[in-house]
Amino acid sequence: MGFLSKILSTRPSAARPAASPAAEPVRVPEFARIVNDVAAGIHEIVHVSFFGAGEVDVQFRSRSGKQTWPAFFDFDEQTGNFTCNATCPASGALRRFGSEVSDRIRSSRASLPGGIPPLLPAPPG
Repeated sequence: MGFLSKILSTRPSAARPAASPAAEPVRVPEFARIVNDVAAGIHEIVHVSFFGAGEVDVQFRSRSGKQTWPAFFDFDEQTGNFTCNATCPASGALRRFGSEVSDRIRSSRASLPGGIPPLLPAPPG
């Protein structure tokens, strides 16, 4: 079993909660476009692979440029929230990729008719 296989085989698999009828996830082609656009703007990203709804494997280039290291992201297409398993969790490129994809999912959802319902009630006044 190779290094990448070991990393990917240890990733947790969690059941996704049922979607509420009012919340519509970002469509797969749109999600792929978002991920590819963000990845194109981050020099350290070498390769991106998709594994089902919201699951992305990203290969990052090391600082020296001589090696790559994997990261696995699981994005919630309804909220933009994500989890990440990576061999270099302190990487700035890793954090930037996750944050930018999450922000674009949220922006995309906000542009849908009706937008995203607010999490907290508006303050009085």
